Amino acid sequence: MLAPQRKFVKGLLFGLLAGFALGAALNDKQRKQLASEIKKTTAPLGKSIKNGVSQAADTVVHEATSKIDDAGHAAATLLTSSPGDAADLTTDAPTRTPATPN
Repeated sequence: MLAPQRKFVKGLLFGLLAGFALGAALNDKQRKQLASEIKKTTAPLGKSIKNGVSQAADTVVHEATSKIDDAGHAAATLLTSSPGDAADLTTDAPTRTPATPN
């Protein structure tokens, strides 16, 4: 039994060979018609993929911006909620002794 990857490669190679054989048997007019049909068929798929990727990118940017904004708001709230602790950043909070430099 062939592995899925080998089946895919085998099918891909067979399709390429069949496509080249078909292309070689066509005249110029038929090739142009076939190319036109392929473009008509694949254009909506390309647009759909492009729109999907664009929407995914927009969602990622929106979520990242939202998380950064949330972190900024949380930090600002923390600093403004306890002005005594925020004003004295050089001391340890539990003991109120000067912080030791490393």
